[in-house]
Amino acid sequence: MSESGESVRERGIIVPSMLPSPDICRRAHVARDARFDGRFVVAVFTTGVFCRPVCPARVPREDNVRYFASPAAALSAGYRPCRRCRPETAPPLPEWTVASATVLRALRLIDDGYLDEHGCVELAATVGVGARHLTRLFVDELGAGPAALARGRRLQLARRLIDESDLGMTEVAMSAGYGSARRFNAEFRAVFGEPPSKIRRRKRKAVAGIELHLPLRRPFAASWLFPFLERRAIPGLEAVVGECYRRRIDGNAWVEAALTKRGLRVAIPAAASASSADILARLRRLFDLDADPEPIDEHLSRQSLLAPLVRAAPGIRVPGVWDAFEGAVRAILGQQVSVDRATALAAALCERFGDGVFPSAESLAGTEVAAIGIPGVRGRAVSAVARRVAAQGDGWLKNAQSLRTAFSEIRGLGPWTAEYAAMRVGRDPDAFPDSDWGVLQALGMKGAEARRWAKPCRPWRAYATMHLWSSRRD
Repeated sequence: MSESGESVRERGIIVPSMLPSPDICRRAHVARDARFDGRFVVAVFTTGVFCRPVCPARVPREDNVRYFASPAAALSAGYRPCRRCRPETAPPLPEWTVASATVLRALRLIDDGYLDEHGCVELAATVGVGARHLTRLFVDELGAGPAALARGRRLQLARRLIDESDLGMTEVAMSAGYGSARRFNAEFRAVFGEPPSKIRRRKRKAVAGIELHLPLRRPFAASWLFPFLERRAIPGLEAVVGECYRRRIDGNAWVEAALTKRGLRVAIPAAASASSADILARLRRLFDLDADPEPIDEHLSRQSLLAPLVRAAPGIRVPGVWDAFEGAVRAILGQQVSVDRATALAAALCERFGDGVFPSAESLAGTEVAAIGIPGVRGRAVSAVARRVAAQGDGWLKNAQSLRTAFSEIRGLGPWTAEYAAMRVGRDPDAFPDSDWGVLQALGMKGAEARRWAKPCRPWRAYATMHLWSSRRD
């Protein structure tokens, strides 16, 4: 999203439609082209099954095939997932393919489990449109409405939990967002054609707690991302060793995410199984797993200064944050100080106001945050953000446009803080902190020159920023 919240298509930048043309789909399917995995699914009339374009099964006759933009659309049309290629394990839909800013905002809320506890009318109101209009936008782009997308999300997670955990079926139902085991069993049988207990009996291995792989698109610049997270890890709350990230979530329970050939291997302790959907969504944001690196790299390589940096670190990601409020506060703490100093301040905040964990918005709303050793105006800015989150929730932080607007109204927060937070908290791929010291040093330019230089990098200026930072890693 851009500063104004517009989509890449609304800015006049040409992107492919959600569903590629039938000819492209056919050729990608015949070639089993992994670049299209997650971009569409292939449904077969004669079998009633839908597959990933990389499915190893024999390619069916074209007159027996129908293409859908999403698994949810295929499910809504009455098809069931292929047992061989497992569509639920495909990489997530690249966000840049979503033309509508409204649909993208709603998709992020659905991914966070919003429709597990709210209705489509509330979802539409949250993103500022009517329910019918939102459904129409979803159908136009994804071939299915919001409720169908949420249903598909629950089913996919439930299937993976059955295969890759030892959770009981009731625990699987609750972890995947179902309100009851009965509803889960009925929906699962209707889609997969057999009860979940039968699929569990075919499970290959037993594990303690939950262990599964989050798919990702390669290339994936792990040599940039893991050191980036390691330098910013708060002692006692986070840890990074090699290509493994760990996060303490409750007491002494730790979530672990490690890079493997299959993707990001996630280990969730049994005690946190009820939060598995939320944990997986947080990790997808943190590791920017929804990115599609090939078109981003190709676009940025057109800039002569960036071309060698892209070759050196293909598939670079824009790291997100574990928690929106935490990320916003840490952006404020990082104003005009080094990364190491900002991390030390975050650790001091946890120690003084959070008893070792990151303090809540309620606990910082009326606190003298400057006591940790920051200027008073900066401490009051943290409290101002905390009061707003305590009163309104953190939804406004997850929208880059509303985040920028709110930060501009808080005394002590400048353009750098707003852009940095929009990039990592609001997940705006086009955010560009043009006053950042590292960016200006890498470019050898001043702010206005940097803005002009970065214009051709749109709509992926945030990724350009990561490359500029990587060039000055020392």
